[in-house]
Amino acid sequence: MADPRGDRYIYLARVADRLHLPGPVAAEVLEELEAHIADSAAALTAEGLGSDQAEREALARLGNPGELGDGIRRAKQTRRRLLVAAGYGVLAAIRGFVWGGLFAGAITSLASVLALIVLSTLMRVMGISASGFSTWSSSWLTLP
Repeated sequence: MADPRGDRYIYLARVADRLHLPGPVAAEVLEELEAHIADSAAALTAEGLGSDQAEREALARLGNPGELGDGIRRAKQTRRRLLVAAGYGVLAAIRGFVWGGLFAGAITSLASVLALIVLSTLMRVMGISASGFSTWSSSWLTLP
């Protein structure tokens, strides 16, 4: 008597041929699919079908193995692409935040230096001296 699970392994091999997923992901998909087939065949056997007939019916309900493999591949790749895109989005946001902070710091520093230069030039032109500053006096600017 032939192994009733022989058709299952042929079916799974055809699905595997169309998956084109990384090894661990493909193995997980095939394990899950094999467990589903076994559960379905067991349920059909409990309903009164012979084991060979239950196995064939369980496989028939899954449809064409090539189409199933293509559909699973598309579903897995879509999730992976979404995760990769989200990851790149987060990295771009972080990069923008860092560069924005660096740019803002550089602009602030440059503005501070320019303000000091302008103020010291104005004070010199107007003849205002900053000498004689005392914490006890109310005015630290004196006219010459």
